[in-house]
Amino acid sequence: MALDRGKVGSTAQTTGGDYLLQQRFVVLKGNEEFSVRKVDGLENEHEVHEFGDNHDLFTRLRPGRDKNGRVVIEADFDGKSGWYKWFETVIQGKVLRDTLTITVRAENDKDAITYELYDAFPCKWGLYGFNSRSSGHAVQRIEVVYEIMKVK
Repeated sequence: MALDRGKVGSTAQTTGGDYLLQQRFVVLKGNEEFSVRKVDGLENEHEVHEFGDNHDLFTRLRPGRDKNGRVVIEADFDGKSGWYKWFETVIQGKVLRDTLTITVRAENDKDAITYELYDAFPCKWGLYGFNSRSSGHAVQRIEVVYEIMKVK
């Protein structure tokens, strides 16, 4: 029996049967769009609590607190300091929380799925890749934590 790719999974409906390509995404901080090369660590998990009743021989599990991940964003360093200026607000004790939006695009250039990260702020920033023997680009990397993730 042939597999009808048009009916498999939710992404098939927005991509004509193919899976979403990893290089088609957009990152926004507030209303400002950033050109980035990589996004890693978009995850969410729940703590798990064990419990048991007096006469129950089995350990039971319940979901606990929501634990959001840390998103790492990499971009070619273009001499602008937009990401560092955001990180600098944390250094100065004036944390600027913002909304990060990561939108994955389908091949027809329409939005396939959007992840909104609310009350996000940077916890780590770095500049990597300076090498006099290479013609590659230096990379700035920012690690961001967030309070709430919504998927649209």
